[in-house]
Amino acid sequence: VVEQPKLVEASQNFEATLANTDTISFCKMLASRQASSAEKNIWSFMAVIFEANARSQLLEHLGFHPESIAKAAQEYTEGETVGLEKLNMNGDAGSAASSGMSAATEKAIQDALVVGNFEAAVECCFRTGNFADALILASCGGADLWQEARVRYFRTETPKRRFLGLVGAVISNQLEVLVAECDVKKWEETLAILSTYGKSEEFPGLCIALGDRLAETG
Repeated sequence: VVEQPKLVEASQNFEATLANTDTISFCKMLASRQASSAEKNIWSFMAVIFEANARSQLLEHLGFHPESIAKAAQEYTEGETVGLEKLNMNGDAGSAASSGMSAATEKAIQDALVVGNFEAAVECCFRTGNFADALILASCGGADLWQEARVRYFRTETPKRRFLGLVGAVISNQLEVLVAECDVKKWEETLAILSTYGKSEEFPGLCIALGDRLAETG
């Protein structure tokens, strides 16, 4: 005995319709028939879930368009950039004013991270002078991005902070460049650096190179 014939009929109609229609089209059809926005959203999400590239489609459906977000972050500029000393590393949403990072900058970076684009987020940080944030994000975005960000940081900041030239030469294993570009008037300091950081097999050659520079300058 069928106690709820209408429910049975509805179920049979559902199965028949689904059998003759692909799942995505069926969900979209039901979404178009709903009166309330909540019901429309439910069936629209159901349609997205059955897509072959469901995860990327879901981002688009939620209003996060990876290409436009990346373009916005990579081309972002603001009226006044800030230096490292102004950055607030607490990371709370209400810290934009105190950190020196504008709300618009934070949004551009946040959106890029939501869609997994660390490259765009790092570019936005560099463009707005938020170098510490750029390096932290780059360290999370893979070895290549980390290396590129590190080189860019040293290239940008070394002229302002002399000690960064030393750090860059050490971590890049380019002490020969440091010798070639050092101030020969401070040869004692350069020799001390070579003694501290030079590899045993490289130390004699580096000392000879430093001596040659001293001889050239008289």
